[in-house]
Amino acid sequence: MALDEFKKSLIDLQFALNQALANKADLGTSEQPQHLLDYKGIQKEYYKRAFIQALEKCVKTSRKLNELASFDSHNERINVKLQEHLEQLNHERNATRLQELIEKINYYIDQFNIPKTSLININSNIIPIEIQSEIIADVDELNTCFQACCYRSAIILCGRLLETVLHRKYYEVTDQDLLEKSPGMGLGNLIAKMNEKGVKLDPGLTNQIHLINQMRIFSVHKKQDAFHPTKIQTNAIILYTLDTIEKLFK
Repeated sequence: MALDEFKKSLIDLQFALNQALANKADLGTSEQPQHLLDYKGIQKEYYKRAFIQALEKCVKTSRKLNELASFDSHNERINVKLQEHLEQLNHERNATRLQELIEKINYYIDQFNIPKTSLININSNIIPIEIQSEIIADVDELNTCFQACCYRSAIILCGRLLETVLHRKYYEVTDQDLLEKSPGMGLGNLIAKMNEKGVKLDPGLTNQIHLINQMRIFSVHKKQDAFHPTKIQTNAIILYTLDTIEKLFK
């Protein structure tokens, strides 16, 4: 869905901006490192380019929001405001102003009128038939939890979905069922096992899985300070989960 794709690109942009600022990359200059051994300069240039690429993708995916604008007059007005802020975002390089614009865009995203039943979808045709019914049932329950604002429960379900598909992927490659041999194996150990068997996952995909797992751990285990994920955080984890599943089986 266009809105989900745009949300994910905006999350990636926020992450790229945070990385650039943390590494003191100057987003307003185009200076190249003076020497091949200028590691800090090369690193700053890398994070600046990552931010620019994330910004370009964000602008590109925003064009697909026009389909929501045709849904009703309210969406059309919201899209006009959102596009105005995106235009400013595309030409802004001041860190504080960039943060403000991303927050405003996030606000307008939540103002779109969309059918609730279409918030969370997955292409069931790519899922192996052996786990298809289980995945669909979990996605349906995930939809219910998210719409009911039960965000911790939604994140826990995301972890369960990942465990199901990764165990299946491992079985397809090795013909070994880890659910029988090691039913309590965590996601981190499962990924390590897959690496041992030569099942190499894309580094970006591995990072997504670790992020989802960390959020799941925070949601499940008792901490001194209770973890209360926001709607935006939960939606990001859901999008990453569905994206991971599709990449594993497409």
